[in-house]
Amino acid sequence: MWFLATILAALSVRILVPQWRRRPPGSTGRALTTEFGVRPSAPDGRFTRAERLRASALAFGTAAGLAALTILSFIVMERWPNGSTPNMILGFFGFMASFLACLAIAAMFLHLVGAFVARAAGRDAMS
Repeated sequence: MWFLATILAALSVRILVPQWRRRPPGSTGRALTTEFGVRPSAPDGRFTRAERLRASALAFGTAAGLAALTILSFIVMERWPNGSTPNMILGFFGFMASFLACLAIAAMFLHLVGAFVARAAGRDAMS
């Protein structure tokens, strides 16, 4: 049942997000489709080497903050007995923060590799 719900949610997001980007239905559509982070400034819309390095630094900061949240949640989690509701909630929060920190580290490495293989003219070979 959960598998079917996940597939339906993924399909609905795949169909709805492009429509929201074309015609945002107010503040909710704009909030759901707003992209955060470094924006490309090259004439052809690609990332320059400096932008890749800036994105890598932002990803490193994000990963460090999430790692700190992971450690903090596991430290606070130890104050409650195993199996209690606060213990389980903080454990889940710590697990999700560590997962997101791993994703941020992966993004950091991808941007670093992209910065080192980018062409000298400001064009990027990885986009």
